[in-house]
Amino acid sequence: MRMITLPLWAICSCNDQVLAEETNQDQLLEYVDISSVSQERGIERTESFRFGDAPSRARRIVREGDVLVSTVRTYLKAIAKVDALHSHCIASTGFAVLRSKNNFVDKEFLAWLLKSNDVLKSIIINSKGISYPAITSSDLMDIRVRIPVSLGEQKLISDLLNRKIDRLEAIISKLQNTLTQISTYRQSLITRAVTKGLDGDHQTSFIPLKYLAKLNPDVEQAMSDEIEYLPMEKVKNGMFLHHSDKLANLPPSLNSFEDGDILLAKVTPCFENGNICLAENCKGGVGRCSTELFVLRPNPQKVMPKFLMLLLQTQSFKQEAACQMRGTGGLKRIPADWLCNYKFPIPSLEKQKQIVEYMASKHSNLDGLTKKIKDSICLLNDYRSSLISAAVTGQLAIEEAEE
Repeated sequence: MRMITLPLWAICSCNDQVLAEETNQDQLLEYVDISSVSQERGIERTESFRFGDAPSRARRIVREGDVLVSTVRTYLKAIAKVDALHSHCIASTGFAVLRSKNNFVDKEFLAWLLKSNDVLKSIIINSKGISYPAITSSDLMDIRVRIPVSLGEQKLISDLLNRKIDRLEAIISKLQNTLTQISTYRQSLITRAVTKGLDGDHQTSFIPLKYLAKLNPDVEQAMSDEIEYLPMEKVKNGMFLHHSDKLANLPPSLNSFEDGDILLAKVTPCFENGNICLAENCKGGVGRCSTELFVLRPNPQKVMPKFLMLLLQTQSFKQEAACQMRGTGGLKRIPADWLCNYKFPIPSLEKQKQIVEYMASKHSNLDGLTKKIKDSICLLNDYRSSLISAAVTGQLAIEEAEE
């Protein structure tokens, strides 16, 4: 297979069409935000707006066959091909919209190429910024890629990947459905335990959160130059990934927390995705986190931190909080005053302890099963990435891959 190395600008154009500022204020738009896109699943959802109410970022016109490449928070690898279903959408200016030059690259091949490991690494390497890395459109288009010279061979590779990846995604989808079922079961266990108790004799008082915990409390300054730092992506599903950085490298506007505090996402879709954790064993006992996280410090005389964590994960609270969110686009947030006044059912501390211990044993079993399924999905995604990269760079013979 004859290969050639070219910059992206030689095989595709970038941001060809932009929605005019003079657009009719009542024109309806289907908006694609960065949070709506993932490398594995493409465009997952859209939001409808009148042009007059749409976010100012809603300006990129797309058409079928274009490829959306996120130029901000590039570590998220938000890249998706625009299919027929979304060919009428308007994308965020946080995307670069790449359109193939038909004489040089097949549309399908371009989409697979941009999802290959070499291109993804180049995008991340050329991004600037620590907490909010971004790449300019010109730097993106200067990235050099290696492609087959023949459009026919590009088409064969695209057809192969379409078949192979479809089969892989069917398997992954079944595993993800199982995870959803486990999550639903976990939610039902939590809701039943904290609202009805373990023995059916569950006496509670409904108390506003502001009497149970302090919101965004003061924290003593760290004594070390290096501190625990938790951006949003480090907080997931009741736990967090330890991560530290030098204070001098961190953005100036961050929330502070200490061991024993609860961190709760306030912004969509992170809140709905379960971004919540209890801070424990942090470097120096204190840390900094995204301002998109509420910091709650429970009053131990009224509520156990782990019991409050359970309350914040009940389906009833999550549904009501989602309805109370304010804002537009992908940046709707839970109002702080609503959160402070939300009333939770609080039993005695003794009952809280029993429920926490019961749920810990249940969580342990479910966590073990969840980990096995997630490990399997991770392995399949790694194989997916390696297959894409090997195919688009000509390292995989078509005949061999079909076996």
